[in-house]
Amino acid sequence: MRLLRRRLGVPLEAAEKILETSLEVGRIVGGGLGVRRGDGYVEIIVDRPVARFTPTSLTPLQPNSYSIGEPGNYLSDVVSANLTIPSQSRWKRGVRPADPSLWDIPLPYPKTYTRSGGAAAQDRMELGILAEELPPHLRTPGGYSLNTLTAILVGKVRKLEGEVEALKGRLERLEKKFGVGLAGV
Repeated sequence: MRLLRRRLGVPLEAAEKILETSLEVGRIVGGGLGVRRGDGYVEIIVDRPVARFTPTSLTPLQPNSYSIGEPGNYLSDVVSANLTIPSQSRWKRGVRPADPSLWDIPLPYPKTYTRSGGAAAQDRMELGILAEELPPHLRTPGGYSLNTLTAILVGKVRKLEGEVEALKGRLERLEKKFGVGLAGV
């Protein structure tokens, strides 16, 4: 303490606070308070590292999930101007067309509901889908995969686009055959 006080030229109380603060910073950087600093990143620790912050990203660590909200605390809305799903082919193996049986499936009708829980939850009417009404490959513990649901909806839209194009072709052939414009009928 005397050495620190002499080196900095500060009163004893200030030297004690500086030492106390530097010890606390050492605990934070070392992971003692749920934060660990590495070379160019910071990790959040809950029993083990769960997320890594870099200057350009927030990355969930193993088991590759970062949960915001849960059935008991589901009002944790995520508000963002954009969500990006890292989905480039260079990060994947065995890429091939999906079996249509995975996406050409009936989906449940949307429901309106209020959630059970606290007073704030009971006032909020929501429109959504019930996870237990979805096919098993869409379900996740406590919910469903928005990424998989999006892929299924893209498959359904692509199928409808193909059917519309086929109907347009049939209509054009009928118009030529009968010499009339049926498109306005």
